[in-house]
Amino acid sequence: MRCAIYARVSTGLDSQKDSLESQVSYFEDSIQQKGWELVDIYADERITGTSTAQREELKRLMRDAEKKLFDVVLIKALSRLSRDTADTLNIVRTLNSYDVMLFSSREGEIKRRVTAYCYFSGKLTAKRGYVTQR
Repeated sequence: MRCAIYARVSTGLDSQKDSLESQVSYFEDSIQQKGWELVDIYADERITGTSTAQREELKRLMRDAEKKLFDVVLIKALSRLSRDTADTLNIVRTLNSYDVMLFSSREGEIKRRVTAYCYFSGKLTAKRGYVTQR
């Protein structure tokens, strides 16, 4: 199985730098244990998850997915792709159209319906938390 790792952190804080490295090393270990092939690592650092416009590594990942350079993209969580529901669904839909799987260590294998459920479920949980705090 040919794999790509995508990691993103939103700030340049040392703790975030460690997070970026831990996202990558977690999957490097998993890939090695399974005997899979690591094709490339794509990492956006100091980039917000609310917009994909400035995320050059995500853009490169999508171009390489179209070229079918790998079979699966490994991410820590859906929030690493985007914090915008429409962007996330578009990314998942596009990867699916390229026959590239998406696997999150938090959510498992991602499909369109699962993506929608996770985001709407998260939004409901956030709303409940806000109401509870009031």
